[in-house]
Amino acid sequence: MKKNKQARIKTSLIVLVASALIGGITVNQISATSTSGIVDTTTAYRDDSFDSLSAKKAQESLASTQQQKRTELEKQKKAQELKEQEAKKVQEQLEKQKAEQEQLEQAAQEQVAKQAQETANLTEQTATKQASNLQTTTQEQNASEVPETTQETTQQPVAQETQSTRTVDTQPQIPSVGLYIDGICAQIGSYNVDGGQVPTYTPLAYHWNTPQMASHNYYLVDNSNSTGLGQKVLALQIGDPVYLNGHLYHVTSSVTVYPGQYASDYFDFSHGLYIQTCYGASASEGMRTVILD
Repeated sequence: MKKNKQARIKTSLIVLVASALIGGITVNQISATSTSGIVDTTTAYRDDSFDSLSAKKAQESLASTQQQKRTELEKQKKAQELKEQEAKKVQEQLEKQKAEQEQLEQAAQEQVAKQAQETANLTEQTATKQASNLQTTTQEQNASEVPETTQETTQQPVAQETQSTRTVDTQPQIPSVGLYIDGICAQIGSYNVDGGQVPTYTPLAYHWNTPQMASHNYYLVDNSNSTGLGQKVLALQIGDPVYLNGHLYHVTSSVTVYPGQYASDYFDFSHGLYIQTCYGASASEGMRTVILD
């Protein structure tokens, strides 16, 4: 009987050791079994299905957290890209506006330089022409004076000098700047209104400087011009001389225009100079445009 009991204990120990190798039974359990001879099989094995489920849930939770982080990073990246794109657009707009401003300033500077050069050329041409006319007049006078005696020949240089002096003294001084007609000169202003009332009671002749007219020599002189130049324009006849910035023109024709009729309806701007003034105090009475070359 005692031998059978010992055999059962040995068998239980063998089973317990095998279970420990397979299911992870503890040393205390082995000791308890060797003591009591009874093996508690409920603690000899782990619940693998429970461990697998917990691990899966933990892995899914980690994956979800990582996905949320990736989504948040992508949102932040897109927001940053939108900000950079907006800043780039603003920068491009500023650069475009700066380039346009520089082009406008350069065009204005070129226009001023061109006008200055044209004025200088006109002044130089007028001075050259005046000197040539004076020299021609002096030569003609010298040729017409033929000495009849030795005394007259001796006195001829003095007479020629006196005559030349009188010619210079009586010749009108032509201004190099402004609109000059028969002893009256008006400085040039700029009028850039497309229609409307030209400034009255001023000493200025106005260059019509709208985009359509800026490139043409078209000038407006009000009838009430304080220099009296408006009356001089009304009195001009074909062949009369007019000076603009020292450059000589002659009247070739004139026409009458009325309010509401644009200059381009009448002229192809193939002539050198146009001067317009009112016949009376109001433009409704008609306006005279004198054409010169």
